[in-house]
Amino acid sequence: PRNGGARQVHNANAPLHSLFETSVKRAPNDIALITPYESISYRELNKRANQVAYCLHDNYKVDKDCPVGLWMEKCACMLVSILGTLKAGGAYVALDPEYPKQRITAIVDDAKPNAIIVQSDIEGWLFEDGELEYPVVYVTEEGYLMQQDTTDSSFDLVEFHEEDIDHFPEHYSGGSSMAYILYTSGSTGKPKGVVLEHVNVMNFLDALRNIYPIYKSACSLFVASYTFDAHVQIVHSTFAATGKLVAYPKHVMLEKVGEIIEEHQIDTIHCTPTFLTMVPIENTTLNNVRCGGEKLGLELMQKWSAHVGIMWNSYGPTETAVSVTVSKCSPNMPYPSSIGYQFQNLLAYIVDGNDPTILCPLG
Repeated sequence: PRNGGARQVHNANAPLHSLFETSVKRAPNDIALITPYESISYRELNKRANQVAYCLHDNYKVDKDCPVGLWMEKCACMLVSILGTLKAGGAYVALDPEYPKQRITAIVDDAKPNAIIVQSDIEGWLFEDGELEYPVVYVTEEGYLMQQDTTDSSFDLVEFHEEDIDHFPEHYSGGSSMAYILYTSGSTGKPKGVVLEHVNVMNFLDALRNIYPIYKSACSLFVASYTFDAHVQIVHSTFAATGKLVAYPKHVMLEKVGEIIEEHQIDTIHCTPTFLTMVPIENTTLNNVRCGGEKLGLELMQKWSAHVGIMWNSYGPTETAVSVTVSKCSPNMPYPSSIGYQFQNLLAYIVDGNDPTILCPLG
């Protein structure tokens, strides 16, 4: 095995959202999130997330290790709900609006969430009121939660005990408690839940900061679906650096990715090689390109690594907190990028392709 090197992680047992909260204290008026409709400061995003946290904690008894389902597209609601769930001590369970009803039912029945938060301004929620045995609430862009009145189908605001909306009292999470649960297809086709703990994600993000950091002035594009762990890298590392995160719905992103990058002068992106082929390379403002999730071909790697400041290729299954290995790309490399070397505090083993019980020798 190769050892990624032992390294003490700063605040290793702190909760994931503490990185965001540190940036709120550091630069409350800086822009944290840009959507097609608004730009939101760190202070305002924190306030909206606190509203969700209060509602979840007071009304749905969300605390340490309590799952909360999220059903929404990429928008302010998503980031508000992710942060609000984490602040309440819960673990968010990502549900894609494009999932068929059967898959959502299977995930919900397995996760048993305290509540399911649904984006209020998009259509397509597949369940009638009361069809699921778990509470369903609707979230607005402003971070308010609403319940549907079963008598007349109107919506009522979920009340909460607002002590100080700019702050949310610490309900212990972090360390070995759950941060999020992602569902993969599994070898049988049945959704398989993967639980990631705060401590593992904090080690991963600390490793990122030491290998290819995002700087305070960075503007990052939120590409990956939040049902894939790649979202953890770009979302939480950007917030940790007090950078700006740009989030557009999927259909808009696919149609106008070049325009979005140019308009917001985006310099950092993490995406699959397939997505990168759709990004215009001429006159791009991108400077920090990270690929993962698929094999990175030689031609694409050489073209982009020659054109941007730095390019990385990473690899890792969902179970290992996003990525476990990384390699730096170069236009002079005569072969496709390898999976590279492992992150800190990790061991990586190379095994025989025909017999996984046999370790490969050096070379």
